[in-house]
Amino acid sequence: MLATRRVRWRLGPASVCVGLVAALALIGSATAQAANQILRPNADVNMQWNVVGDTEGWAVLDDPIEQPTGPGGGDNIEASGANEHARVAHDDVTLPPGSTPTDGRVWFYAFTNANTRLEINVYWNGALRATRKIAKGQPFAWRSLAALPPDEVAINDLDVRFTTLDNGVARVRASYFWLQAYGGPPLRFADNEVASGEWDALNASGTGTVNTRVNSQAYTGSWSLRHDVGPSVGSGDAIARANWFAPGGAIAETDPLAADGQEIWFGSAFRFQSGDDHLWTSFLRLSDNFSGDPHCVIQAVYGAPGTFLDGTFFVSLEDYGNAGPTGVSDVTYFSNVPMPLDEWIFIELGVFVHHDTSTGWIELWVNGSQVGSRVLNRTLKLEGQQYRRVQIGLGNYLTEAGNSASVWTDRSYLADARLGP
Repeated sequence: MLATRRVRWRLGPASVCVGLVAALALIGSATAQAANQILRPNADVNMQWNVVGDTEGWAVLDDPIEQPTGPGGGDNIEASGANEHARVAHDDVTLPPGSTPTDGRVWFYAFTNANTRLEINVYWNGALRATRKIAKGQPFAWRSLAALPPDEVAINDLDVRFTTLDNGVARVRASYFWLQAYGGPPLRFADNEVASGEWDALNASGTGTVNTRVNSQAYTGSWSLRHDVGPSVGSGDAIARANWFAPGGAIAETDPLAADGQEIWFGSAFRFQSGDDHLWTSFLRLSDNFSGDPHCVIQAVYGAPGTFLDGTFFVSLEDYGNAGPTGVSDVTYFSNVPMPLDEWIFIELGVFVHHDTSTGWIELWVNGSQVGSRVLNRTLKLEGQQYRRVQIGLGNYLTEAGNSASVWTDRSYLADARLGP
């Protein structure tokens, strides 16, 4: 069978975020793009396994599916002795200009009987780059092996080899290489200096909540955005936040802003006023759902946990609805960071989005200076999860009837590099 090239692009427009309102001016028209690509097997390099259901091994493995969807049981490659190899090549790609591979993973759907282990190796540029062993007696399931080729040349030379280590039966029904590349100029957004008009494309919910563009209390220039909640009529959530929106309409829920293996920065100037009820006020959020309740949120929260207006804030990763793996707890990255009242403070969060505790990282900058040092930890609860929503403003839990709160924001931005105050 003639091997054919199948290159599958799924552009996740990190470029969808152009500002809080259509009236915002962009500082430069170029935008960054994240591209997730699925590279299927397209040729046999060395096929010592039996091929069931086709004449070539790669044609068995190249099912047009992705995990967690399982392949059908009609075909597979099968080995029944020790040290039998099945090595396949994959589709070539042409990366967008300026793009750099940021994450890569071999996914394979395999089985081992009680008598053999299975080894998976990844090669490029003539060298072994990654390896994993599957124990004896493992049922059919999707499993993965992380491997990150550094550039397009390495990607296009990538092979995957399956090897039985003992005298037993192993089968593989499907495999592919998942690649993420991210690059291009950073996303840059102007400050809130708009000549005329009202703010729109904003989200507010709860009693007495509103977002208003005002020509007072500005951090830079003449304009800022004021977020008001209350006065409330009783206990409960009151939210006045602004969402990032795309040119020509709202961001679709399926459009990722930051995916596993991608760096993102977001920040804004904030001005809280004394005397307000700011108990557990979440004022800067990155979440995995654009609409509905989120499952995973990185957020800056005013007030230490369980306190009332204590003049500090903290940054945390929250697992809403226990959406993460069992035993994975919420993470607090920074705590007791001073939050002055009645003056502007410029807060920026930098995140390398990753599900692995040793790979993901987060940085906090305040007024142009880094707070502490970069923290290495999980910044996603689930492998393959994506962040889809950035919000600024107030997510305020009003504890008593009649309470209210306001915060001003200015020079809000989203980028793939830190822009500074």
